[in-house]
Amino acid sequence: MNKIYLILCFLIAAWGLYAQSNDAIKSVQLQAEPNAAASSILLTWDDAVPAISDFSVQRRVAGTTSWGTAIAFLPIGTLSYTDTEVEAGTLYEYRVIRNSSSGLGYGYIYSGWDLPAPDQRGILLLVIDDALLPDLTMEIDRYQRDVLADGWFVKTIVVSSNMVDTEVKQMITQRYQEAPDQRHALLLLGDVPVPYSGNIFPDGHDNHQGAWSADVYYGDMDGNWTDEFIDNTSASSQRNHNVPGDGKWDSSIIPSDLELEVGRVDFSGLPAFDEDMITLTRQYLDKNHAYRRKLFTVPERGLIENNFGGFSEGFGQNGLKNFATLVGRDSTSYLDYDNLKTNSYLFSYGCGGGSYQSAGGISNTNNLSNDSLQTIFTFLFGSYFGDWDSQNNFLRAALGSGTVLVNAWAGRPNWSLHPMGMGETIGYCAKLTQNNAGFSYSQGFGSRSVHVALMGDPTLRIYMLAPPTEVTITEELEGMQLSWMPSADADIAGYHVYRRKTDTLAYERITPDLITDLTYLDPCPSLGDSLQYLVKSVRHETTPSGQFFNESSGTEASILVTIDPTVTAMFGIDVMEGEVLFLNQSTNATSYSWDFGDGGTSNELNPVYNFPAGTHEIQLIAENACDSDTSSQTIDIVLTNTNERLTEDLRILPNPVSDGFLQLESPVELRNVELMVVDQSGRIRLHQPFSQLYRESLDLRQLENGHYLLKVKTEQFERVVPILVLRR
Repeated sequence: MNKIYLILCFLIAAWGLYAQSNDAIKSVQLQAEPNAAASSILLTWDDAVPAISDFSVQRRVAGTTSWGTAIAFLPIGTLSYTDTEVEAGTLYEYRVIRNSSSGLGYGYIYSGWDLPAPDQRGILLLVIDDALLPDLTMEIDRYQRDVLADGWFVKTIVVSSNMVDTEVKQMITQRYQEAPDQRHALLLLGDVPVPYSGNIFPDGHDNHQGAWSADVYYGDMDGNWTDEFIDNTSASSQRNHNVPGDGKWDSSIIPSDLELEVGRVDFSGLPAFDEDMITLTRQYLDKNHAYRRKLFTVPERGLIENNFGGFSEGFGQNGLKNFATLVGRDSTSYLDYDNLKTNSYLFSYGCGGGSYQSAGGISNTNNLSNDSLQTIFTFLFGSYFGDWDSQNNFLRAALGSGTVLVNAWAGRPNWSLHPMGMGETIGYCAKLTQNNAGFSYSQGFGSRSVHVALMGDPTLRIYMLAPPTEVTITEELEGMQLSWMPSADADIAGYHVYRRKTDTLAYERITPDLITDLTYLDPCPSLGDSLQYLVKSVRHETTPSGQFFNESSGTEASILVTIDPTVTAMFGIDVMEGEVLFLNQSTNATSYSWDFGDGGTSNELNPVYNFPAGTHEIQLIAENACDSDTSSQTIDIVLTNTNERLTEDLRILPNPVSDGFLQLESPVELRNVELMVVDQSGRIRLHQPFSQLYRESLDLRQLENGHYLLKVKTEQFERVVPILVLRR
């Protein structure tokens, strides 16, 4: 028995190495290191294939369709390449091809540096099975807020499971046509009618040939889908029979590129679980929320188990070459899939001989109903269960286990996940895979086939950040004063603040630059506006693919604006001879600017000003941070011109002058004044002009004791006062 056991262990180990070898032959495990100072990107790859190999490198701007000619041909043994023809802020895509005696291997990667976080990601069409309502109204509302907080507009469509797919498609198309130039994702939540199409058996079993479940039908907005030609009832399950006019489509290959990034979360028809569809959907939405808000942490690593080692297709390449760009080569391991029961991995891949409810050596639906797999993005492959609209289907069941949020049948064809390394979503990668005709990526068998589908939320991405917490709003005259507690994550570069009115779909970023403080004043809202704010933490994220500014989901706060910042400028006047007291009666102002019409100005609240005789136009500008207003008045200043009045008002003292100094004090400011002191012989002993006189001191110490005349002359009057100098 011991010998048999040892032989079995050896065979299993050898089989695993064989599987890894085929996976490695098909894969180039790329990583990229941008160097901002040198304006370059260093590509590195593995040496997992010892056979003599050379390499070619191609580059294109991400999103373009042509690779063009290679930018480098590299000799045997080369494991890196530095690209110096690159710029900051541009997203590039690379393809590295290994040419070895074992065959061709491919690697793909997005890279760049200083890539900005998108303010808006697109529109999510959320199709909801009405059977989930009203039990899950709170969870669905929370999900919509979460998606909105991550940059998606959300449009909801409520359908019934007894509708036909054409009715659902018409509703989807109508909402899509409202903004066809925008990026669209589509989440089918619940028992949404399942389209069937084609005459296919990509798992290689001809007893399964016919129409497979095909959500791609919902993602194609302009393809020609017919139900006239296919006539095949050979499949074991009537579900796959396809005859003209039966409501199942003819197309085995998608008629045209998909416009929508489609995902499905459907827990109907899973009696192996103790929980019903409502409970399983609630659990999914709960863990979706927790993942987005980083309420739990998932190690950035990948696990692969390939039980199809004899297949030269190297199905494990779907993990090997993708995970390198997302979590790194050194963080990707071949381990038993059961490790996910006790250890957490961000990504996982498992394949083996399958049935509708299992994959050999991986798991089965009954186990998934009890086990708690600790992974977020898993990819499974095996016979039958890729046609996922079956009872207790293994592909759909994975979403009900542990922390799993995404699953796909990856192997026929191969999936392209590398854009997620620079912040893209799984839905983007699903559409990339579904539209791949082989010109961009090595597709494997079954490319562009109607069966390619995503189980899970298409808006999910990796590298989640902890958002700020405890966002509060204080309403002030100048605006809305926001404050928050910092993100729990380290190396936060700052924060972005977004705002929307509650009657609009989208948030708009209102901070042009990163906020490094924990406060922000949003100035000048309008009275009566119902406002919602989002505060997002931002980090300069470095991944195995490159560097980009990564935003967290936003933390929300709301307020109704009750303060009207409108300014009204008003003032009153109190005139006393040439002196005027201004009484400010403005409302909602925080600063004031007075113009007195004669060149004089003031910024005081209630200034006092001395005017010359005449007519003067006074202007007051009152303002705050949000508004300003102007008020004007005209006043006439009349000054008394009699000696009696002047004698009463102008104080000249002391008289006699005993200490050598004579003080002059006027109740009003006198302008253009001449002062002269004349002795008894008529000789002018002192002459001093003043442009303004209010309080002045004359130095008479050079005069001898005796009687003098003081003459005070202005434009309005002249006054003569006898004075006596009598110094001790």
